[in-house]
Parts: sequence; C-alpha cells; structure tokens
Amino acid sequence: MLRELCDALEVLTAEQPLLLVLEDLQWSDAATLAWLAAIARRPDSARLFVLGTYRPIDMITQPHPLRSVVQELRVHRLCREVYLELLSADEVREYIYQRFANSAVADELGLRLYQRTDGNPLFLTASVDDLLRHGVMKKEGDRWVVRGDLTALTETLPEDLQHLIAKQLEALNVEDQQLLEVASVSGMTFSTVEVAAGCKQELETIETRCEQLARRGQFIAEAGFAEWPNGTPMISYRFHHALYQQGIYARLSSGQKVRLHRLIGERKEESYGEQVREIAGELALHFEQGRDYQRAVRYRQVAAEQALRRSGQHETMTHCLKGLDLLAHLPAMPERVRQELALRLLLVPAQLAVYGIAAEEVGQNLERARILCQEVGETLDLILVVIGLGRFHLLRAERAATEELAEQERRLLERVEDPDLALQLHIPLGAIELCRGALHRSLEHCDQALTLFDPEKHKRLVLSFSGDPMMLALVHSSWSAWLSGWPDQARSRTERGLRRAEEVAHLPSLVHALIYAAITKLFLGESDEAEQLAQRSVSLAREHGFSLYTAQGAVIQNCAMLQGGKIEAGLATMVENLSAYRATGARLHLPFFLAFLVEGCLQAGRVSDGLQVVTEALQLTAANLDVFWEAELYRLKGSLTLQEANQKAKGKNQKAKMTDPRSLTPDPQSEAEACFLKAIDIARQQGAKALELRAVMSLVRLRQLQAALPASRNTHHTSRTKLDEARCLLSDLYHWFTEGSDTKDLQEANALLAQLA
Repeated sequence: MLRELCDALEVLTAEQPLLLVLEDLQWSDAATLAWLAAIARRPDSARLFVLGTYRPIDMITQPHPLRSVVQELRVHRLCREVYLELLSADEVREYIYQRFANSAVADELGLRLYQRTDGNPLFLTASVDDLLRHGVMKKEGDRWVVRGDLTALTETLPEDLQHLIAKQLEALNVEDQQLLEVASVSGMTFSTVEVAAGCKQELETIETRCEQLARRGQFIAEAGFAEWPNGTPMISYRFHHALYQQGIYARLSSGQKVRLHRLIGERKEESYGEQVREIAGELALHFEQGRDYQRAVRYRQVAAEQALRRSGQHETMTHCLKGLDLLAHLPAMPERVRQELALRLLLVPAQLAVYGIAAEEVGQNLERARILCQEVGETLDLILVVIGLGRFHLLRAERAATEELAEQERRLLERVEDPDLALQLHIPLGAIELCRGALHRSLEHCDQALTLFDPEKHKRLVLSFSGDPMMLALVHSSWSAWLSGWPDQARSRTERGLRRAEEVAHLPSLVHALIYAAITKLFLGESDEAEQLAQRSVSLAREHGFSLYTAQGAVIQNCAMLQGGKIEAGLATMVENLSAYRATGARLHLPFFLAFLVEGCLQAGRVSDGLQVVTEALQLTAANLDVFWEAELYRLKGSLTLQEANQKAKGKNQKAKMTDPRSLTPDPQSEAEACFLKAIDIARQQGAKALELRAVMSLVRLRQLQAALPASRNTHHTSRTKLDEARCLLSDLYHWFTEGSDTKDLQEANALLAQLA
C-alpha cells in the first residue's frame, strides 16, 4: 500500500505540481508517518511538496513515532525543519484587522491580545475564538463592535487553552505535575527553594526535576542562579508563558491554594529576615491568599511605604486600599484601628498626587483619619490630618472651613514645641495667608519654615507632605515676594525651589514646583519661560497620571500663550482646560486664571465676553478665600469699561478712532476711574506693590485721556491737576522699587514717566 500510494502521487504530479499540507502531525497515526518516511526516501524526482506542521511540546509530553521519523529524515537531509517565530505586535494587529474586516477596534484589541499572548499564534486564535464565543465581539450590520470591558475579558483564560494545558500537564508523571502546580502558586518566576517548601521534598530532588523539565522544553525554562539574604542558594525558573502559569494555577482547589500560599510565604519570610521589606508586596499576596490576614495587612502597609518612597503613587494606593479591605477580616481591636490609621495616612500623599488635594476621595479619607486619630489619641498624626484638611478646603476655595482649620493650625503653632511640627504648620499657613492677601504674614511663615528646615533631618516629610517642605516654602514665597514688590527675590526663590525639586527626585514635588514657577514667570512677564515650564509639568503629570496637575498645567499654558500675544491659540482651549480643572474639585486660583482669559478678550476686542468673565471672577473672589488677585481684576474691569465705550462710540461714528479721547463719555470714564481707584486701594491694603503699580499706570493713562478732552478752562485745569497728581503718584511708586528694573511692568512704568515728562 505504501508503494502504491507513492506511485499514485507521482502520477498526480506528472501533469501539475502538488502541494500537500498535513496539519498537526503530532496527532497522526503510524500508517501516515510510515508513508511520509517512504515518500521522502524515494530516489525518483516528483513535483511534490509536502508541508507538515506539528507542536514539539506534544511530542515531548508523550511518546510519539513522529519524533524518530523527523530525526531520521533530518540526519539524511530528506527534510528541512523550520521553527516558527512568535508574531510581532504589527502582525497580531493585522490578523485582527483581517479577521474582523476593517474593524475600528483592530488597534486596541490587537495591542491587548499581543500583550496577553506574546504573539503565540495558538494562544492568539484561541483568545479571539473565546471573545466571539462569549459575545464580546459581535457583528452589528456590516461592522464588528466590542461589548464589554476588554481589559477584564482579555485577562481570562480561554476554555480551549485550559483544556490544552490540562492535557499537556496530565501527560507528565504525578511528581512533575505537583511540582508545576506548586510553582504556579509562586508566580511566573519561581525558585527551587519555594517549590521544595510547597512540595515538602528535598531541594536536590526538586532541582533535578526542574532541570529535566527545562531541558525538554516542557512548561519552564531556567532563569538563572541567585541567593536569598540568609545565604540560601537557589536556581530560578520561569514559565514559558503566563497562560501556562495561570492554566496550571486554575487547576488547584481552594484548599490547596490556601495551604501552598501560606507555606511559600512563610518560607520566603524566614529566608529574607531583616530584608523582608524588599518583597513586602509579594508576601502580602501570599498571606492574603493564604488567609493569614494579620500578616497580609502588615505587608500591604510595608509595600505601600516602599512604593511611596519610589514615587509609585498608583501602586501605593493599590496596597493601601487592599489593606483597608483586608482589615474587615480582623477582629475589632485597638490594633486594627491603628493599622487603619497608618494605611490612611499613607494613602493621603498618593491620593494628593493622583487625584489632587481637592478630590472628594481625599476629603473622605482625611475625615476618617481625623476620627481615628481622636479615637486612639494620636496627637501628632492629628496635626498632619488637620493640615491635610486645611489644604483640601483651601483648594476647593471653601472659605468657612478653611478659616476654621487655619485657626486650629494657628493655635497648634502657638503650643507646639517640636520644630518638625512647627515646620509643617508654617507652610500651609503661609499658603492660606497668601490667598487671603496677607502678603507680609505669608512671607514670614515661609521664611520661618526655611529657617527650621534641615535637608537631612526632614527627608521623610516629603512623603507625608506629598511635596518637599523646602521646595514648597520657596515657590510659595516667590509669589508673595513678587506681589510685595521684590521681583528679583521672587525670581531667586523660584530658581532655588526648582533646583531643590530636581535634587529631591520626588515627582509630585517636581511637578508642583514647575507649576508654581511658571506662574511666577507670568508675574515677571516672562511668558515664553512660563509656557515651557507649564509644558514640562503637563508632560510629567500626564505620564504619571496626576489629574489635578495635568489640568492645572494646561490652564497655565493657556495663560502664558495669552500673555505672550498668542491670543487665538490661548483662547481656543482655555475654557475647555478650565472645565477640566474644575472637574478635579479645585476652585483655588480660578479668579487668577480667569484674569488671563479677560486679558485675552481685551486684546481680541471681545469686550462683552471679557466683562462677563471678569464679573464671574469678582463673584468668585467675593465668595472664596482667594483674594490676592482682586486688585488686578478691578483694573481689568476698568480697562474693559473704557474699551466698551470706545467700541460704542466707534459704532456711532465710523471716522472716530478707537483711542480718540473725544469718543469717551463721562459715565464710562467715571466707572473706569472708580475701578482703578478701588484696585489701588485693595493693593495698598494687601501691601501688593506690584499690583498697585499696574493700577496706578492704568489711572495715569485715563488721566491722560481726560486731560486731552476739549473742555472749559476750569475743567481743563482740573484734568491737568489730576494728571499731575497721578504722575507724582506713579513716580513715587516707581522709585520705591529697588530691584527688578528689567521686568515688564517696571519698564512700562519708566516709559510712561518719560512720556509724561
């Protein structure tokens, strides 16, 4: 029969070539393999190409004659064996693209399946078939759509693969099956020491079996040699694919999983000794699955601390939230309350970075922490919680709550003798006083903090503050310095704050410093530098998932564009970015940001829009604690009032120029004058020399227009007198400044005085 079949194929190939494809030869019978060997050995030529496929792993796990046939043919060069590479990410995407006929989901689904399967074609097709079987991918009309969460669904193990892995595993002897089951509990990578502890066998026996499995390419491969801290030498192995590890792990009963996780956790805990913090996250998982909840909570806390030190805010949140969930399994005792408080205090700085201080989650966590502090009598922690709550309500611009907490902080500051606590109280009080327009007191608090700060001693405060105290004091005080009329000091403090943030290598500190430095650059009129700093802050914040900083940085970018004359570009996305900022729960500095939108409207001639925005900004200023920019808002309102009058006059008389003083009527002038005078008065009350200078310059320009209007001798004399008074006021104020002559505002003031002279 073999000879006759070979002859028949030669006859078939006499007239045309024949390609014969034999799939899955690992399942073929002996007769097929005998014919394959026979046709390969025939000396006569034929236009015949036989292409056979097989999975080597199936030949290893069970005796099969295909192995000897392939070896013999290779020895005699009667066949060529080609090992197929895994598919690339682009090839997986192309497969999905073709499978679902130009589907819009090809990119996302292809990427997720590539990450899940590593491009293994068998795993890939099985995963896609599983998505179809469960209705995740459905055809609606002429297009395919996704129904469900791809993230969760692509992480499940397809049924076909479960059966395949089970079949391969069952082909092994019982001892090797047990070894791999224990190894699957350890994870993708495991050591022979762990497996020996789980199997309760001698280490040498386990090492021998692992070596044999790896040599045959069954399930695992060697991953190198290592040594545990207690000096235990070990060989590491890894599963060929995550799906192998998951498939084997899924075979274990609940009881087996609990027992093995606890055994492995205890063995690793013992071996790492004092260096156990290095594997805290791994131990937390083992003890959680092993239902040793006391140790699981403890290691979740340790893992959260480790993650926070590495600026792993998302990882910190995961460990803290998981630890809080596990506390429900522990009896209600004082120790459980202390553990909850510790986890919540660790959660605060991570939440601050990820969500922003104004997020509801932050407020809820802090309120719960305050209750716990009072319950266990933790005074030191209570101070930190009060500070956190003060920052929470301040950023939400909730005046009453902020004032109440600020008063608590002041009373605490009067009583505390610990310099560390005093340092931590001075910084938030400095921020609150700045917002209230109490610039001198704000500077005093920040300078006190800088005096108390010790770089070595206070390293740990970076974590509890979600920001370096020295950096915070420097960049916050730079605002107060500029407002108070010290632009060079503001620039110096900003540069020092940025350098400190770079040195600390703490991401939230760096992003915070970049944002506050960008605003100081806006004060100084250095819009290009402000835009660059804001751009960097946005890039870092987006990369690390800091939602508040992302929104805040984007708004400041718009402010810099508008100040730098990029009016259309700045206005295009300003409203959208302000909405994103509000969505974080933040309201602090909204009047300040809106002032730049007003300036943009003023430059673009959109007076009605500008008046609407400045009205909103002044209403916010009246309702919240954020009043440091109030003087500038009234100055802008006065400028808009004058421009509105000019536009109306121009509409009546097309020949009149927009800046023609004769187009102004007394009522808009009076209203604008009242705005400028109010701005001057507010700036003086706050000690804001920089804003007073701006308001006085606007008043001088108005006086110039009034003096140029045709009027009676007495009225003209009055206008000239008022102009002289305003000029003297500007001259005195300009000469008060002892630094910053290169800044935009002082250069404008100097030019205006020269013009008046």
